[in-house]
Amino acid sequence: NLFLNKEYRGICAPASDQQALGHYVNLKENDIIGTPIMKRVKIFLELFRDNSENSGSLLLTSVGNLKPDFCGKYYEAVTGEDFRESWIRNEDDYQSIQIIKIILKGCGYLHALKIRIKLTDKAFAFLDAEKHSDAYMEFLTYYLDKFNWDYLNLRFDEDAFRIIQDSALFSLYILKKKGNGMESENDIIRYFIEAFFKDLFISEDDWGERLVKIMFESLFMVHFCSQFGLIDKEYLPEIFFDRDKKIYKVKTTGLYKKNIQVESLNIERSNFKHAE
Repeated sequence: NLFLNKEYRGICAPASDQQALGHYVNLKENDIIGTPIMKRVKIFLELFRDNSENSGSLLLTSVGNLKPDFCGKYYEAVTGEDFRESWIRNEDDYQSIQIIKIILKGCGYLHALKIRIKLTDKAFAFLDAEKHSDAYMEFLTYYLDKFNWDYLNLRFDEDAFRIIQDSALFSLYILKKKGNGMESENDIIRYFIEAFFKDLFISEDDWGERLVKIMFESLFMVHFCSQFGLIDKEYLPEIFFDRDKKIYKVKTTGLYKKNIQVESLNIERSNFKHAE
């Protein structure tokens, strides 16, 4: 079943020991409500509520996707661009909405029926709530521990870049050491490549290394750090591969400093030398 296989691939992530998350005792609403992930979740749930029928449910397509009309409204709300002028035609073309859908299902905000999908009481409570720090941490934990980052890899073999997710805590450690606004994206990626060179597929020519850089930036910097507000550059995943080629300096946010505790990570010290 195509639908079931697609959904399974989105959640069959490695259950690694991701114990770097803070207790967020000082996490305030202003810290998280403006992050891309929270804005997108809010847009998705509000659109779903406002366009639903039959007790808060939406009718799905024959393969279990959200209908193009809903995808179009979400796209326009997120990007401010006309859906009709985009290359996206349905949910399968639109990773951003698939990611939100998988996270919300995995965290219990959506419940899929045979031909419908509906908001749960938890989703309605989120929309009515004044504080969302618990939800933010729930989404962050799910994305690190359960969501399969390789699901975003549409061009290469399964697990070709699994190391990027498996080493996410090391990459967060690099950001702690080097995310001070002085180092570029390429510098951050270089530390990762040097630490895990033997685990990466890098061909003898320059293309292999460039490919790793593209996937690290996409999977770690764009879809994780930027979307969860851990770095101060906001990327739009919809236009990532079409964006300008300017090299940005990487700086962690106050949210990163409050939320990510990497001093006690259980990672090979031999890898740390590249970030010291």
